[in-house]
Amino acid sequence: MKIFERIREIFSSKEEEIVEPMREINGIPGLENDIGIKKKEIGEKKGEIKKEVRGRIERFCPDLEEAVRVLREKDISEKKEHEKIKTIVNENLNLYIGYTERLIENLKAVEEEDGRNYLNKVLKVLQDFKMQSFKAFEKTTLLIGKEMEDTKRMIREFTNELNGFFERNRKIFEQEDRIKSIESYILILKDIENSESQIDEEIKNFEDEFEQFKEAKLNLETNLESIEKSKEHERDMEKKRKRGEELKEVERQIEITKSQIDIKKLARQFYKNPANNALLKNYSNNFLSGLRGDEELRIIEIVDSGQNLDVSELRGLRERLIELEIPLITGSDEKIESIEKELKILESKIAVMNSNREIEVKKKERVKERKERLLGEISKEAEEVFPGVKLTFTSRN
Repeated sequence: MKIFERIREIFSSKEEEIVEPMREINGIPGLENDIGIKKKEIGEKKGEIKKEVRGRIERFCPDLEEAVRVLREKDISEKKEHEKIKTIVNENLNLYIGYTERLIENLKAVEEEDGRNYLNKVLKVLQDFKMQSFKAFEKTTLLIGKEMEDTKRMIREFTNELNGFFERNRKIFEQEDRIKSIESYILILKDIENSESQIDEEIKNFEDEFEQFKEAKLNLETNLESIEKSKEHERDMEKKRKRGEELKEVERQIEITKSQIDIKKLARQFYKNPANNALLKNYSNNFLSGLRGDEELRIIEIVDSGQNLDVSELRGLRERLIELEIPLITGSDEKIESIEKELKILESKIAVMNSNREIEVKKKERVKERKERLLGEISKEAEEVFPGVKLTFTSRN
């Protein structure tokens, strides 16, 4: 049997399509299990491809070596052609023979465990030979036709058969590429799910913290209400009420004394005295304010001198006014103030916690969207690798 017929017989057989039954793959673990099985099948198939291609090379090389022997024995010295042309043809014939012998060596030297890569390297060797030998072939055929064409046809048909073999196994190679894509997607998916778990943990921590804050706030508000309804606070409020009434009484007595003083008359009498005039102006603008600022109580002396009026009671009234105007801070006030400060700090913490929780929730939404897109890509690729298979995923809350 001729070499071309043997090559054609081995490589032209069509593989039967295997229709897989309809079934469902549940989640990534199920998909990974099926991928493991499919990778084993592909690995076995690629082993067969390598064995087949290597066998073809082993049978092809001796035939090509025979073609080289024929070319080497070709004698064009007797041809009636210009010597320069014969020289060019001989030179290029030797070049072509050298390229062909190197082709044989390179085909035998191809080493690759992976059947697909092995086939690709063999095809690359053939492509390199075609490019390198093209000019030498063209120049040699000026005087040598049949033998060169036979050799070229032998190599071309061998190359075509290998390309055809590649095409018939393209589905296997595409499945392998898709599986690599799926495995890459799964690695990314696991990173996403890890991030998702961390985000869920953060959100749970925030929710637990919120419950703690909520309970603490309720306790503080309960304590605050308890203090505000306590007997102590009631007594303290009564103290404040009486203090307020006493302050009003002091202010009333000061107002009575004020009504006896003629500020305008005194201002006319003492207008040449800048200090007294400034003091009286203060009293005129606001008597209580003027009294508070008059530490030496010079108003008593001025009134006595200008009106012959004794207002020395202002001394005691001033002292009592200043004393009563100092805010009364009771024990219950201090407790209420302390609780209100704690409440303010707690509310600030709750606001920050809610803000951080919202950030994590939005982050989770973005991660979820990315995960859904990735699962869509995985499903798409899986349906190509496993026709008739539906990939399902268990949703997370």
